Amino acid sequence: MHKVLNNGMKIPMIGLGTWKANPGEVKQAVLDALSIGYRHIDCASLYQNEKEIGEALKEQQYCKREALFITRFVNSDFFFNFQMKCV
Repeated sequence: MHKVLNNGMKIPMIGLGTWKANPGEVKQAVLDALSIGYRHIDCASLYQNEKEIGEALKEQQYCKREALFITRFVNSDFFFNFQMKCV
């Protein structure tokens, strides 16, 4: 099942959620998910597991990067901290 976006692209409605994933296990979970056909990975800086997710995405050989949807929650503190650095 997919959801059609405004630009016509189809995003898988089911993806691998990485919230509360144990450190040291996220990388393998992403690799396993990609190996069985997942093409949507949900992550956020708040989860503090982006490094492992990035490592898995670099190592995986199941699909091209263009075929993956990486959704990301951006914490509002990010923008506040960024704005404070600019002042």
